[in-house]
Amino acid sequence: MELSPPGEWTLYRCTACGTGYLDPRPTAATIELAYSTYYTHASAGDVGARPRSWWRHRRTAQRNAYLNARYNYQISPGGNRSPRWLSAERQQRFDKFVCFLRYPGKGARVLDIGCGNGRVMMQLRSVGWEVSGIEPDPKSAARAREAGLDVRTGL
Repeated sequence: MELSPPGEWTLYRCTACGTGYLDPRPTAATIELAYSTYYTHASAGDVGARPRSWWRHRRTAQRNAYLNARYNYQISPGGNRSPRWLSAERQQRFDKFVCFLRYPGKGARVLDIGCGNGRVMMQLRSVGWEVSGIEPDPKSAARAREAGLDVRTGL
């Protein structure tokens, strides 16, 4: 499956603030072309499914313990003490899993704008968030809804 849209663009970035934009800019008529064969048309997988092996169960417990200690999550298996040693790469992977979001507690909600197939929403739901999304691409939005997510199509 092709992971990038057809065509060529130049990414311009402001050296002062880092904001960027594409040239030529997509229009309402061309944006759909950019996402016609995008990776978000595939299933988001089984995020949050029960680990199938003891090793995966251990890794999940390690991730959960880290997230519980660092971001105030209450997920199990895990605990409230971060593992003694985690590589910077693994910590970053765990941080990204929850989008660096501190968990404020039960009933916390997230709106994912441009949610694609819902993979990030599924990750956040698996650790306690109530999730909703909006996605302009109808194929990606349909995939997210197939996964049982509350996703609206549009801008």
